[in-house]
Amino acid sequence: MPRQSSSTKKPTAKPSKTSAPAAKSTPNSKKSGSSTVKKGSSAKKTGTLVKKLQSHKKGSHAKHLRSTVYKIDCSKPAEDAIFDAEMLQGFRQYLTERIKVNGKAGKLSNKVVVTLEGSVINIKTFIHYSKKYWKYLTKRYLKKRLLRDWLRVVSVSRLSYELRYFNIGEQDDEGEEA
Repeated sequence: MPRQSSSTKKPTAKPSKTSAPAAKSTPNSKKSGSSTVKKGSSAKKTGTLVKKLQSHKKGSHAKHLRSTVYKIDCSKPAEDAIFDAEMLQGFRQYLTERIKVNGKAGKLSNKVVVTLEGSVINIKTFIHYSKKYWKYLTKRYLKKRLLRDWLRVVSVSRLSYELRYFNIGEQDDEGEEA
C-alpha cells in the first residue's frame, strides 16, 4: 500500500458533460427561465445622468470664476479737498493691507484687486465677501484719520457705498426752533 501524505487533495466531483451550463448572473440581469433579460436601457440613462450631476459639483467651475465689483465713492469729500489724491491713495493702500483672504490680511494674491479711478475705489473680488465688510473697513479708515465725526458711509446701490457728510445744519435748525 502506498503511503498518502497529509496534504493530498480529496477528489472533487466534476460536473457531468450532459448537464447544461449555468447562466452567469450579472448585476444588471435577471434570470427569467432559461434566458437572461436585462432590466432595460434605463441603466444607460441613469449612468449618464449621474455623470452629469457629478460634473456640476461644487468646485467644478474652477475655470469660470465669477467676479463682483464693489465701489466706494469718495467724490463728495474729494470735492471739498478733505480727501485729496494722497489720502485716496492711502485709502487704497489701507484696503490692500487690511482685506482678509482665507483669514490672512494683506495676502490678496489674485482673488481681490483694489483700484483707484478718480475718486472712486473699485474692489474686484473673485471670492464671496459681504458688502458690510467694505463698510466696516471704510469706517475703520475714517476713524483712523479722525474723519468719522464728519463723514458717514451710505449704501447707494446693491454693490456700492458713498461717503457723505452728516447733516449737521439740519440738526442745528431743529434745535433753535424748539
